[in-house]
Amino acid sequence: MSSRGKGKAGPVLSGIVRLDQPGNFDDAVLIVGLHDVSYVDRPSRTLAERAYRLSGPYSDIQFSLCLPESLPSAAAYALRAEIRCKDPKQLSRADYVSTIAHPWSPGDTHPALLVRRI
Repeated sequence: MSSRGKGKAGPVLSGIVRLDQPGNFDDAVLIVGLHDVSYVDRPSRTLAERAYRLSGPYSDIQFSLCLPESLPSAAAYALRAEIRCKDPKQLSRADYVSTIAHPWSPGDTHPALLVRRI
């Protein structure tokens, strides 16, 4: 669907979004993002984000993100995923979100993000 990155394109990060229970989707939207979470006193900064349309049954969903060309090794990063079933613009009841931190560091390959129904 769409992809957003800041700066020049660099490596591609591929992984899996794993649902806590299998779901059957009718035109839902999966959004996966990599965020810089280095500063506790500021909002995280989105470094890469991609959206996918989902229709049909899923339990695991593969994703890929185009990362910026360079990522400071001293920064702290986290991955986040959400599946918006009713409204693609905002989370609603019965959507899925990653409810635990999914830290990521350059060099980590094929992360798995767990999402739970809210």
